[in-house]
Amino acid sequence: DLIKESTPQKFLNELKPIKQKYFLRNLKDFAMNYGRSKNAIQKFLLRKKRKKFISEHLKNLSFEEWVGRIKKIQTTENGEASLEIELPRTNTKGIEKSDSNIEFNLTVGTNIHRKKDEQYKTLIKPDTPIYNWLADFQEGEWVVFSGNGFLGEMDYLKISSLNEQEAMIKPKFLIKFEFIEKIDIYDSNINNNEEKKFSKIKKNNKKLIDNNIINSKTITIRYFKNFRLSNYNWNYKNFINRWHRMISYHWNNHPPLDYLKGSNPKGGEVFVLATVKEDGQVNNYSVNSIGEVSKNMEISALEAVRVVSLPPIPEDFPDEELKVEFRFELSQIPHLFKEKNNQMKNLMKKADNNSDNQKGVFSKMGEKILIKKLVSSTRVAFNQSIKQELSSHFSPNQRFDPSLKLEIELTLNGVGKIIEKKIITPVKSEKFLLMVMNSLRKSNFSPLPKILASNAPYRVLLRIIP
Repeated sequence: DLIKESTPQKFLNELKPIKQKYFLRNLKDFAMNYGRSKNAIQKFLLRKKRKKFISEHLKNLSFEEWVGRIKKIQTTENGEASLEIELPRTNTKGIEKSDSNIEFNLTVGTNIHRKKDEQYKTLIKPDTPIYNWLADFQEGEWVVFSGNGFLGEMDYLKISSLNEQEAMIKPKFLIKFEFIEKIDIYDSNINNNEEKKFSKIKKNNKKLIDNNIINSKTITIRYFKNFRLSNYNWNYKNFINRWHRMISYHWNNHPPLDYLKGSNPKGGEVFVLATVKEDGQVNNYSVNSIGEVSKNMEISALEAVRVVSLPPIPEDFPDEELKVEFRFELSQIPHLFKEKNNQMKNLMKKADNNSDNQKGVFSKMGEKILIKKLVSSTRVAFNQSIKQELSSHFSPNQRFDPSLKLEIELTLNGVGKIIEKKIITPVKSEKFLLMVMNSLRKSNFSPLPKILASNAPYRVLLRIIP
């Protein structure tokens, strides 16, 4: 759910299973006590005590949907992938001064070298579902993962750390991964250096932020459907409607070829701003876009606007020049998402057939990936239907400040009825708010698709921009 007040740190903490929190807290206590130990005998007995704790609380050697951050992704010379995940560090409040040099850090991961992995087979092989899934991940991303550990003589769980001190203070547990999924959140509270870097990116590249940081449950909607004007206080309909009809005709007959071929199935929006003088001459154009938009798509939109010759602006137009911004929406291509899902099914089937002794693992991974893919593509399609339904009731007949932004958390029940509306951002224009709310009242959203039914009530964040 998109709750504005929740910090990323709090969100991550809520995602962690109780078992993981308890395990980390106690292993950190063992690490601190180990650092305080006065001699080797105390340290040996402490390690023995920790082994007993692990055997009692992780008896099945299983890590089920634990939360961590990818520390390393590497490959061997044969392309097999090794993966290491760092678990979140526990709160350091109340730490003793004598412990200040003890930096507890727990990771889980595969072997790195092929020879060492002959017994455990933790390295992730090419052409398996988890390998292809992992190709879209990068170091530093927060994830939920599942996997199985191995019995170890000294610590109950097999640890690949080199010596006793490392095994106690910075243990790396050897596991075979079964599943991994991204947590779609940017954590600004955990790493200050990354936050500074992100702030710089945000300042210099708004397009990057819009494309990559916004959560998949956020719907950004432009209040205007086809065009918006710098001034509506004149008899503009004939002049603008004629221009728009001719633009649409050219756009429909000369669409961008790379979009038609499916190179950018997620789609996006292109905005062409034209400045028109009183005599109908256009003296300036500018192009902007959001989403998955190529240069060719931007050029196609610009050409659709430029190709039209205009008559003089009607005499009742009050200004010296008219600014018109045309919007070109490149909708998502759902059948390509479906095609990708079918490719995933075939890939999983192939992996299962080639992996007799570990078929159960691959099937489990394949099933989870398929469900995640189906849920994700269904959510995208459903959000698109919400966007289209709401947009169909927008009829702007006046100019709003382009810097306005209205965010509303919308909650729908299983049949698509709005059961709650929560305004997130401060209201800077009561008139804009009223017009958006009127459009919401007129909207009839579709019932939740079956695969999303378990998510009811369904929450999305609407971001409406003039």
